[in-house]
Amino acid sequence: MTLERSERTPVIFTDRLGPNFLWHMLAVTKISYDSEYADRFAESVQAKHRETLAGYERLLRFGEGETSALTGFFTFLPGWLRLESTSGFERYFTAMDRCLTEGSLRVFVEEFREADWTDPWFHHFTTDPGFPPSPVLRRAAEDLAAAYTESFDRYRDEVWPIARREMAPRLAELMNVFALRDYVIDWEAALGLAFESPSYEIVLCHSNKGGPDCNSLGYCGNLFNYSKPFDRTWQLVSHEIGTHLLFGSVMDLIGEGRYEQSKLYFAYEVLAMFFNKRVLGRGTLAYDLARHDGPALLEFCEREWSGSMTPDDLLVRIADRFCTR
Repeated sequence: MTLERSERTPVIFTDRLGPNFLWHMLAVTKISYDSEYADRFAESVQAKHRETLAGYERLLRFGEGETSALTGFFTFLPGWLRLESTSGFERYFTAMDRCLTEGSLRVFVEEFREADWTDPWFHHFTTDPGFPPSPVLRRAAEDLAAAYTESFDRYRDEVWPIARREMAPRLAELMNVFALRDYVIDWEAALGLAFESPSYEIVLCHSNKGGPDCNSLGYCGNLFNYSKPFDRTWQLVSHEIGTHLLFGSVMDLIGEGRYEQSKLYFAYEVLAMFFNKRVLGRGTLAYDLARHDGPALLEFCEREWSGSMTPDDLLVRIADRFCTR
């Protein structure tokens, strides 16, 4: 969407229970990463449930833009749907079972009519043509759903009070800093694009240190580890505003099928970092994208960019130079 408005888009910081529970289940089972958190809180999930998740690790792990067959069903989608209670998760898992039985994502649209299905991250659910049902995936999802449902109350009662207390200082710190400046409007001006949500929610996460971070919960939200250095965190929050504004651009290129998707995803992250330096007015940032060809791509952006170009123009140049199949 091109830039059409100038009203304030607040960045809201929260510590929601639901997403923290979802990531807690992955953390204690050491799916995608190991951590001190896993050792500290492993006993909050029954051994049989940890064994269930571990048995289906290949269906749940994710990172660096790559996901597995059931990752979204147990992370991003329920986190976006704002499930915050045992009954909420039971309702969701019933819908998930129908989805996998019928082979249709539209089941979620029918069940959760209160959700905003215009969200660019999930709008395709409304037009989903269907997919071949998989009895194997349905059985795995059923086993996992039982483990999650039976673990929620104990997490809420025993772990969540600790998590909220430990995250509170960082939550207040970020709220204070982002109240001083409208980062979304600054990004809109830099890119000539409009943010497609009235607000942007950052959910602090207690459990994912050492694992995948900056995980999008739809277009309008993101999940961040609470305990990383403050400069790195606030600069990455700004970075993620950029990735969400540029989301449509990278999806258009993915749709063309001319580029290697993993390379294109990383180029998209580098493009956001390139513009983040300009939005923040900093020559260097407290984070880097050193893996793969990050430095080379960033240098390429610096060399190729001119004021007459659009971000889409620059992304295409990066893709043609670094991301072809």
